[in-house]
Amino acid sequence: MAKNLLLAGALICTAALTSCSSIYVAVTDNPVGSKEGKVSGLKQSTIGNAAKNGGITEIGTVKYQWKGAKSVIIVTGN
Repeated sequence: MAKNLLLAGALICTAALTSCSSIYVAVTDNPVGSKEGKVSGLKQSTIGNAAKNGGITEIGTVKYQWKGAKSVIIVTGN
């Protein structure tokens, strides 16, 4: 578990150092679905809030995206 967190942290740091990048951090057995939820900002940037914004109850994928200093969490599912 700690090894996976360290790897995820390293990937996020590497991605953050580039000008525009995105990385899928979770893919589940649930269908990708037609719904998409997004969230940005430091205080509310959680996967749960992104899913709630998109009306998603079953998460299919989770993607972190960086554009300069702005980060966005994008969740897809049903």
